[in-house]
Amino acid sequence: MVNFSEISNLVKPISKPKFIKTVWDILDAERKRIEGIRIAQKKYFYVSIGERGQKLKIKKSKILFFESLKNYMKIVTEDEDYTVYLTMKEVEKEFWGSLFYRVHRSYFVNEERVEKIAGNTLKLGAHIIPMGNNYKQGFIEFSENKTLRSGRKS
Repeated sequence: MVNFSEISNLVKPISKPKFIKTVWDILDAERKRIEGIRIAQKKYFYVSIGERGQKLKIKKSKILFFESLKNYMKIVTEDEDYTVYLTMKEVEKEFWGSLFYRVHRSYFVNEERVEKIAGNTLKLGAHIIPMGNNYKQGFIEFSENKTLRSGRKS
């Protein structure tokens, strides 16, 4: 589904460069969305661990969250934590549009594992994850779409 909200940035008369840039932005967003759907269908992935030539298989469903540690990422699962040589941009590119949602400049959470939203924090198992101001509203809107409500008037 193409998001045409970018078009609202265009004001008549439209310059050709502005029009072309807007069309490319829309196409790029759609490409990312389709790529996200493809990635979301993968149930697991492999990461290189400390020892040369060794790879570890991690099931997406077991991941609670990713935490950025500069050029490394800490992958926190229900069983164990792993530190791998990845950046937040690389993780976000791989998991964008799937189960995971960025809630802070340093945290990317598995939205299925969020147990509670309280103010500026999320509870995932024994972990409390902060929500950054730049990401909070997006996550709240996302969770509102999944909130069950009564149709009765009070």
